[in-house]
Amino acid sequence: MSVEENLSLASLQEVSAGPFLNKAKEARLAQTQIDALGIKTPSPEMPVESLSGGNQQKVLLGKWLAKTPRMLILDEPTRGVDVGAKTEVHRLIGDLKAQGVAVIPISSELPEVLALSDRIFVMREGDIAGELVGDEATQESVLELALPGKQPDRRPVREARARRRVNRALHQSEFGVAVLLLLTVLAVSLVNPRFWSPATSATCCWPSPR
Repeated sequence: MSVEENLSLASLQEVSAGPFLNKAKEARLAQTQIDALGIKTPSPEMPVESLSGGNQQKVLLGKWLAKTPRMLILDEPTRGVDVGAKTEVHRLIGDLKAQGVAVIPISSELPEVLALSDRIFVMREGDIAGELVGDEATQESVLELALPGKQPDRRPVREARARRRVNRALHQSEFGVAVLLLLTVLAVSLVNPRFWSPATSATCCWPSPR
């Protein structure tokens, strides 16, 4: 498929009129992403496979940026691209963060993880070995958590899980009280059909003077 078709692939609803594709809208959307990301292509009609690896990555990124996402999960965003393209992709990710987009990069390259991340979770043997924030994140601290035989400090992870459990329990208890109150009201209304009458409401809330 062409560069233009790839860039509009996730936004077909926005570039269509009913069941028909609006080619003019598709061309405008594609050109906007080409200009914004600096995609080097002789023409939007060129097959995307004819582009360099870095520009193919930009097309893939541009396809989803056209949707104006609030969060992006990027799995190995610079694998197989040259140094110049990698720098450009890193710059784009930095721009997205500055615009308020939440970016979750997943990478096997430690320098890339350190360059892109404000907060790092290190996985080992299928579990979170630890969390590093800000200046805590160094090559040494990441490797300590990643290598077997180390005993990482799991307190931040445990505390986060404990907070989630407490919040979940509070929400469940509030829901339970609401359900109990509703059942009580329904039971009273079944026993006393006049419960919902205006007179009952007036007596309930504003008693008449004796």
